[in-house]
Order: sequence, then structure tokens, then C-alpha cells
Amino acid sequence: MDASDSQAEIQSEARRPWQYAFLILVLVSISMLTLRLMNLAFLAIDFEVTLVYLPTALAGGIVLYLSREQERTM
Repeated sequence: MDASDSQAEIQSEARRPWQYAFLILVLVSISMLTLRLMNLAFLAIDFEVTLVYLPTALAGGIVLYLSREQERTM
């Protein structure tokens, strides 16, 4: 194992928690959107966007950024 393999492994381990967070946020977003479409929403739309959809978009952006950084170093 050379230095580049070690660096890639470290970057992969750093990205993994963000991938898990993004996956959980996507699942929550899908469930909230489903409730909204079924007219069973229990949160105000502005609160829902701020609390659910915005963090999902941010986590997705971070995962995408970290993935591209890993591709550049390979």
C-alpha cells in the first residue's frame, strides 16, 4: 500500500459519515414530501423546507464535493 492508496482510504472514511447523513436525510425528505402530497403534512411549509429539504441539499452538495476531491487525487 503506497501513500496514494492510504490518502484515498482516509478520504473515503471522511466521506462515509456524510454519505450516511445524506441517505437518512433523503429518506426523511421523501417521507415528508409523501405526507405533503397526501395532504397529511404536520409542519408549515417554510419550516419543512428549512428543517428538511435545505439540509438534504447541503449534505448532497458536501458528498458531491468530497467525491470530486477524491477523484482529483486519484
